[in-house]
Amino acid sequence: MFLRQRPAAPLAAYVECLWYSSRDALPHTYECSLPTGCADIVLPLLQDHLVREDEHGLVARWLRGAVVQGPFDRFGVRGTTGPSTVLGVHFRADGAAAFFGGALPTLRNRTELLEDLWGLPARTLRERLQAATSPQNALLVMHEHLVQRLMGAPPVDSLGRVALSAFRRDPVQGDSGRRGALRPRQRRTAPCIGRCRHAGNGTAAQKCAGRDSSRQDRAAPGEVQQAARAGGQAGGRWRLPTRAGADRFHAGFGGSGPRRRGPGA
Repeated sequence: MFLRQRPAAPLAAYVECLWYSSRDALPHTYECSLPTGCADIVLPLLQDHLVREDEHGLVARWLRGAVVQGPFDRFGVRGTTGPSTVLGVHFRADGAAAFFGGALPTLRNRTELLEDLWGLPARTLRERLQAATSPQNALLVMHEHLVQRLMGAPPVDSLGRVALSAFRRDPVQGDSGRRGALRPRQRRTAPCIGRCRHAGNGTAAQKCAGRDSSRQDRAAPGEVQQAARAGGQAGGRWRLPTRAGADRFHAGFGGSGPRRRGPGA
C-alpha cells in the first residue's frame, strides 16, 4: 500500500508531499534510489531501524529510528530486508531549511538520525505515529507536527524560489505568459531559423521560416550563394529559396543537387 498526500497551507510552501508505505518482504535485499536534490524525513514504524549503504555497497549503516536524508546528487542504496511500514516527508528544494536551519548544508549526500537534529521530540513523534489507528491518521499527526515546528520559522527565500522556477522551466516550451516564449508554430519553425539570414532578428526569421514554399519568391541565380556567404548576418530582407533555388545552390558548389525521390521511393 502506498499513500501520497499534498499538505495544506502554510505547510505546502515548504513540503512537496507526505507519504505512507506498507509492504511485505521483497525477494531482494537492497534497492537503489535515484537522487532528487531535495531533503526527506523517513520514519520506520514497523521495523526499528533502516539500512543505508554507500554508492559502492561497501559500508552499511544501521540507523535506529527516524532519519533525515539530505539533498543527494548521486544514487543511494537502501536495505529492503523483511516487511516494512514507513512514513515519509518529501521537502521542496527550498523548504527544508526552515526545519533544519544551518545543519542543512552538512546533510548533502548524507543520511543522519532525526533525533540528532530535533532531539527528544523526534523520538516522541515516532511513538505517536506508531500508535496511530490508521495510515490517514498517521499522516494527519505528521502534518500537525510539521505545522507546529513551522511556527516562527523564516519565510521561504523569494529569490531562491524564482531561481528554482527558472531552472525548472522548459527552455523550448518556455512560459506562454512571458515575452520571448516560443508559441507552438514558432517551435515548429525554430530549427529553420538558424539557416536564415535573419538569424539576428527573431521576428523576421520566424516569419521567413514560417512561409509556405508555394508563397516563396524564386531565388535568382547567385542569390542563394550570396546569402550563404552572408553567414547569417542580421539586416536586409531575404526569403527562403524555392526548390529550384536550392538546386542552383548545390550546383554552385559543384554538387549535383538534392536527389528527388520518386513516388515509390
